[in-house]
Amino acid sequence: MEGLGMEFGKGEGRERGILDSVETREQVLARVNKFALQGNVEAQYYLGVVKLYGFDVEEGVEMLRKTAKKEHVKSMYALGIAIRDCRRTESNALLESAGSYNYYPALSEILDNTALKQRFKEPNAEQLKEFMMPGSLNRYLKRVFVEEERLKGHVTSHCWNPLCG
Repeated sequence: MEGLGMEFGKGEGRERGILDSVETREQVLARVNKFALQGNVEAQYYLGVVKLYGFDVEEGVEMLRKTAKKEHVKSMYALGIAIRDCRRTESNALLESAGSYNYYPALSEILDNTALKQRFKEPNAEQLKEFMMPGSLNRYLKRVFVEEERLKGHVTSHCWNPLCG
């Protein structure tokens, strides 16, 4: 369970993953927690994101800090973005760390457009897929945000990735 990927197989034209978009938050947390407790860093990242965006902000931040310390690049980036308005120094350090792995989303936050284009040219949507949030996690969060009463009627930011939705 420690090394098992959270996204797998194909189904209905897209990759399937550990998260079922119709499950409740509690069901999702229980399922992913089984993998996380076995040391699966990707599952720990999923838990951090689900908690962060599911209004358990403190727990989500702490989980992402732990996985970022394990050099999980997506965690570095996700946490860097999440805390950039309130903990600028820590955010910058996380984005720099993720950027040191040549992680495009982090570099898009810290480099100017000219430097980014020199480094990556003009990546197309297919090339950017590599950096997207995993499919089942993205679908779960979309559902949560569509159904969440506290968010209805509020404008939320959009991802930099053209395939993000």
